[in-house]
Amino acid sequence: MLMSRERSDHWANTVQIFTREEAKKLVEEDPKRTWPLVPANVKIQLKDRVNELLANENIPTIQDDDILSWRMSLAVRDAIVSAGTCSLC
Repeated sequence: MLMSRERSDHWANTVQIFTREEAKKLVEEDPKRTWPLVPANVKIQLKDRVNELLANENIPTIQDDDILSWRMSLAVRDAIVSAGTCSLC
């Protein structure tokens, strides 16, 4: 099913908000851990939480793990930079 541009933008913005919050939590737990280092079971739990939040807003859930990985890689990187814990930044 294709989404209208407005719905697509709303979906992307909402996913960005939810993943940003999840990334902050991950960085608070371990300020040096990047997304590839997050254990698989934690990634599954995180996807379930994000999808639950999306479903509660009547927004389509994330089906493709590649989309979540791409978004979380960026969100975790940004959270690390914001927290000032990035030794290479």
